[in-house]
This record gives sequence, C-alpha cells and structure tokens, in this order.
Amino acid sequence: MTVLVVAIPSTALVLPSVRTGDDPAIHGMRDEVARVLADVTGVVVVLAADPAAVDGAVRLHPPGGDVHLGGLGLPEVTARVSGRPPGLPGVDVHPGADLSVLACAVSRLEVVRSVIAVGVPSSGAGADDVADWVRSTADVDALVVAGDLSAGHGPKPPRPSVGEQRAAAYDHAVVAGVRAGVLEPELVGDAEEAAARGVPALAVAVALAGPAERVTHQVVDGVGSLVARWPTPA
Repeated sequence: MTVLVVAIPSTALVLPSVRTGDDPAIHGMRDEVARVLADVTGVVVVLAADPAAVDGAVRLHPPGGDVHLGGLGLPEVTARVSGRPPGLPGVDVHPGADLSVLACAVSRLEVVRSVIAVGVPSSGAGADDVADWVRSTADVDALVVAGDLSAGHGPKPPRPSVGEQRAAAYDHAVVAGVRAGVLEPELVGDAEEAAARGVPALAVAVALAGPAERVTHQVVDGVGSLVARWPTPA
C-alpha cells in the first residue's frame, strides 16, 4: 500500500478560518502547508503525541465522532473522525488539541474521505511499531504527522525555560535529522524538555519513510514549525 507522508504544524494558525492579520510568517506557513497537503486524499491517518497514549499508540474516537477546537476558543471549527482500524487499541475519548487541529486541517480537503486519529506517547516510545502498523494497514492513503518543534524561540516564547539558544540548536538537529532520514533516540527523548510536541510523530514519519524531500522550517509565534513531505513510494 502506497502511503503519502507529510508533516504540518498542529497550531490552529494553519487553518484559514483563524484570523491572523497581515503576519507574513503565518501566511507563509499556510502556503507551505497547502502545498504539502495538495496530494493528500482518501483515508488519512493524523498522528501526534497525545495524553491518551501512555504505553503505545492508540486510536482515538470521540463520542459522537466529531472533534472540535473549543479548547482553543474555536468551538465552531469541527471535523469528523472515523475508522477503527485493526491492530491498534482504541479509546473513546476526545483527542487532544494537536490531533484535533490536524484532523480539522485535513478534513477540510474535499478529496479526503475519512480521518483516523492516532496518538503516540510523548516519549516517542514505539515509533517503529507505529511505522510497521501503517505499512501493514490496508486502505490508508496518507499519514499527516505533527511538525511542531521547540516552543522556546523569540522575545516572548511560550516556554521561556527552554532558552533561545537551546531551542535553536534542538530545532536545527531535528530538521537535519528529518532531511537525512535519521532521528537519533536522544533527540526524541529530549522532546518534552525542549517543548517540541511534534517530534514523537516526526520519529514515526522518519521510521516509515526515511529522508524527507521537501522541508521548510520557520518560527511562528515563538514555536518552531516544520512542514515536510516525503517522497511517494514507488
């Protein structure tokens, strides 16, 4: 089964319905997200670290099947989450903010038939197992993973305790690893301390698809944002 793999930030700022004024960084990020999502179609798995995933990957299904961004002050932004793929334990809970944003960003694409939300532990444990599951799962057309890097950038970072210098060094190492197709375990293990929520999901993408062919890195609102697309398997 051919699975297209892309990474986008899981900030609500990727959604056109969220107003941003004339901030060129946000509009640039949205443009790049639109480019890498252009070929996403069919049945899509969205993947991010989630509190419901403790010992390994889990499929999250909210009661009623709808996710929303009410926790981010956007209750009107919703998406339908469906599917109970075999091979993964499932829990009937509302996905966290990262998975919900990814689901909303993907479900607005007219060519997407259904969205499956999968959470991974924040430690990155089991990345290879998740990659193996994606390879063996029938009828999945695309995997969209969280691409959030360190939240320690700029004069008013969301996580000032990380420190600007460390945040920059950490992001540089992760971006280099995504480009090379190798994310060292130490980088994934340091993700929580560096406030880089997307790195566990990025580890799955790298384990599944190797080096990315298109990688854009920038800082938006104090958070490192990585947008990437991996080559489509032959």
